[in-house]
Amino acid sequence: MKVRFLGHSCVEIIGQHHILIDPDFTRDPEPGVEYICITHAHKDHIGRVAEVPTGLVVAAPDVCEIAAGMGVPRERLKPVVPGKQIANIQILPGYSRTNDPVYTFFYVLFRRRMPDLGGTSAGQAGHSMPAVA
Repeated sequence: MKVRFLGHSCVEIIGQHHILIDPDFTRDPEPGVEYICITHAHKDHIGRVAEVPTGLVVAAPDVCEIAAGMGVPRERLKPVVPGKQIANIQILPGYSRTNDPVYTFFYVLFRRRMPDLGGTSAGQAGHSMPAVA
């Protein structure tokens, strides 16, 4: 298996399958991506999804809609919820404080604006982590 960090939150895994996680890369992934797993729709996680010419996009239903709006063909979208499995990728529940009112309060206090909407995470309860078996 080969794992490459492609910038910010983007990781490429090449093994039994070619998987790209959170495609906001600063270095281009290798050709032939089979699966693109998106944890949530913040720009720094989904930003360049439409630039990847191959691969099934695996994400929460509303994040798939955002990807479609960015130009990803609908036949490449695979909405998922925790417990689903596609090939050797299992979608696990996740957790994030970003949906917590306390987080929002401090975000507004220090940044003087509301946080960007990020859509539902693939784990429904917060950021999820695709598990690769």
